[in-house]
Amino acid sequence: MVATQKAEEKTLKIADMAFGTNIKCKLVLAGAAVRKTNTNPPRPFLQATFTDGTDTITGMMWKWVPTDPAPELNLVYQIEANVGEYQGKKQLTLEAIDVDPAQDMSPFVARYDCDTVLLFGSIQQAIARMKNEGLQKLCSFIYNTYGNEIIEASSAANVHHVGRGGNLAHTYDVMQATIMLVDHYKSLGIELDKDLAVAGAILHDIGKIFSYKITGPVIEYTDEGQLFDHIIIGVDILERADVALGRKYYSQVELLKHI
Repeated sequence: MVATQKAEEKTLKIADMAFGTNIKCKLVLAGAAVRKTNTNPPRPFLQATFTDGTDTITGMMWKWVPTDPAPELNLVYQIEANVGEYQGKKQLTLEAIDVDPAQDMSPFVARYDCDTVLLFGSIQQAIARMKNEGLQKLCSFIYNTYGNEIIEASSAANVHHVGRGGNLAHTYDVMQATIMLVDHYKSLGIELDKDLAVAGAILHDIGKIFSYKITGPVIEYTDEGQLFDHIIIGVDILERADVALGRKYYSQVELLKHI
């Protein structure tokens, strides 16, 4: 008897799919192509790539109607399949693939594996420790104003720190590395402006909060990100903060723009 894994109420994560089981679940279609076998005569089959927002898996439907086009990408599908193995990796043999009428993308949001609450709080603590009033006020204003966007942002579409919280994790890593470098130079008798270095680390990728948008598992450039990229957007965010604070911190703003 073959076991069946069902995920009717929530997404069955690809990592939890067990070899040799039949599954019924919802996944997002990330890639699809109708191909032909090497048999004589050739037979059409569907080669599909599914994602749960974290992992991807290939699915093969060997009984494909020759006149049917490949299904539409970036939609939620209800699938029935057997979990097998090909070249050491999980692979699905598809029995059914149907568009899910609800199209709820929320379970499939691309997420970076990190504790966003902890990271955001740690960065806020670093801001609170700044002795330079202007740098502290500017960083604090930006993090208080754009907190939700900062927590949600990806650091890239496909290169590094991808998914919700990715840019926050990357920013935290850069901040920690910066603190270590400043402290190292201090141990050598070289004094650097720690507040400026840390503020620069915290804000160096702030423009990415408006550079990318996440739709389920799909991360892509916004129109603003495509036109200007994150550096120009980051400078604009800094200038808006400067205006909101009464343009009292001109020298700090200019140094941060440079960084």
